[in-house]
Amino acid sequence: MDSTAVSEVLEQLRPEYERFLSDLIQSESTRGNEAAIQGIIRRKMESLGLPVVSVQSRADAGGVNHCATRKGTESSAYQSLILNAHCDATPVDSPAKWEFPPYCGTIAGGRILGRGSLDDKAGITVILMVADALQRLNAEIKGDILVQSVVEDETTGNGSKALVDEGFVADGVIICDGTWPERIIHAHLGQIFLDVKIEGTPVAACVESRGVNPILVGMEFIARLREAVQIWNSQFGPYASVEKPFFANIGSFHSGAWHGSVPAQASVEIQVGFAHLDIGEVFSRVAELARSVSDRIVVGKGLLQIPPSQVQPNGPLISMLRATIERHTSNAVQVVGVTGHCDMQHFGTANACLYGPGGGGNPHGVNEFYMLEHMPTVARNIALLAFEWCNQRRT
Repeated sequence: MDSTAVSEVLEQLRPEYERFLSDLIQSESTRGNEAAIQGIIRRKMESLGLPVVSVQSRADAGGVNHCATRKGTESSAYQSLILNAHCDATPVDSPAKWEFPPYCGTIAGGRILGRGSLDDKAGITVILMVADALQRLNAEIKGDILVQSVVEDETTGNGSKALVDEGFVADGVIICDGTWPERIIHAHLGQIFLDVKIEGTPVAACVESRGVNPILVGMEFIARLREAVQIWNSQFGPYASVEKPFFANIGSFHSGAWHGSVPAQASVEIQVGFAHLDIGEVFSRVAELARSVSDRIVVGKGLLQIPPSQVQPNGPLISMLRATIERHTSNAVQVVGVTGHCDMQHFGTANACLYGPGGGGNPHGVNEFYMLEHMPTVARNIALLAFEWCNQRRT
């Protein structure tokens, strides 16, 4: 397939898909609120003439995942490819700190702004743009291409898993999430949410020495956990290209009603990143650490429980994608591991990676943005890869 023709079509499509991305950003899609955005995405898939199957991963209306399939001309003999991205976004902390409203979808200075713009509504936009371009070019593709929009990447990972459980699998998988046009991700850390409860003994502030302040107990626990993370990093060493594969982020700490009394309880939400250990081992280590601080601390598992995952950095899919990118850039293509996480482990193939949607900044933070110039570049590389991959016979 001619790369110049692909680039020309993508440039023609760019204004339409920039507007589409803005619409996605304007749809708040935190967990439990994904129904509206998945409605927008399904209608777009159907407008491309692709048959769409929707699969529930939760009982509520928001827990739906879409798979649109472009059937190949010889599906049984040729390699198939999944293009996967997630539409769920993280909650907004302190909207007043944002330069623009968090759900504005405003375009300014070559950037599109808003929660989920980079992570991962741009990914949804890119893979749909790829499907659209292949349709308009009448590209003859022998293997199937499955375009997937999933929920719950940021929490349980059950969106992609629900599609896999229904049989939507392929010989190769590209998750369009988390990386730049000249970088491919082949490995990520494991992650676990920990929901920590601490019981206090409430008394009046003027006699605080008679009580037990759960805030102080929590502070000691957090300090000990951070010390443990440093020890684990020293003991276990790097994972893939991640030098320090253990971390502990204190996401929230809630306690008390006012100044004048020792609080009755406290709750702490923590995300731990890890490698070299399984989820149960990490949980046991943290729970044991909590018990050594105080029997008032109870550690529970939260929604996110993702094991470490990696594939060979020189496998067939990554090698083909790397060569595709290198044909169009003078810069070296990096194949790396990262401290984040994704749904890669669900797909059951060694030919999987993260690529795209491109650059930007502040995912999960204030003033998240995506660099729009990367959208046609990443889409071109994925389209060319899809054409080559799906026109190779299975071995």
